[in-house]
Amino acid sequence: FQCIQDLLPKFDTEWVMSDDAPAFFNGYKRCFPKTRAEPLHCQWHVIKNLKQYALDLYGSKDERGKTVATSARNVARTIQRVEFWQKATSLLSDLDTDRDENKKYAKYFEKYLKSFSLWAPFMRVHAPFNTTMISESFHSKLKMSVLGDNTLSRIDRLAHILITLPTDIGEELRIADRKKYVSGVFRLQAQMAAHKKGVNYGDNGPTVTRD
Repeated sequence: FQCIQDLLPKFDTEWVMSDDAPAFFNGYKRCFPKTRAEPLHCQWHVIKNLKQYALDLYGSKDERGKTVATSARNVARTIQRVEFWQKATSLLSDLDTDRDENKKYAKYFEKYLKSFSLWAPFMRVHAPFNTTMISESFHSKLKMSVLGDNTLSRIDRLAHILITLPTDIGEELRIADRKKYVSGVFRLQAQMAAHKKGVNYGDNGPTVTRD
């Protein structure tokens, strides 16, 4: 963030998304203390943590843990505010038993609910993203495919990779777009065939009325 501030001192954004560690937004605020940006937590990371804690707590083979993880995921994906709180309340009510695992997960989930403004879908309706998957994909490609999982790569090699990598990624995107176009042509052909079949259905075909 300090490098960004040095290069773009007037840089400003409406949102800063990260996983649920506060260090990223704190670092951003330190470099841009007058920012209007609001912190958001990546939905994928939130759901991952809610699921993983349930599986660790109940055991990966316990059906109860799987059910709790699914319910928590459904809460985290609910867009409507009222429905969100209804599902959250229902989950907490379901956890209100004497079972120790239920009590621990309820406490964990209540802690998440206190920071709902950072991850609840209805709190980010105007944000252009919901997860950090674009940057995660870039980081994974950089680490695994390019650097070969070598975290001690020389800085000059890393700098060269960062300069040339956008071209490689751009080519991948062009290929992906081309695949979508080709598959789209086949879908269009299927739609036209279905339409023709519908028009020819019956002896006299459909009756078309106009206002």
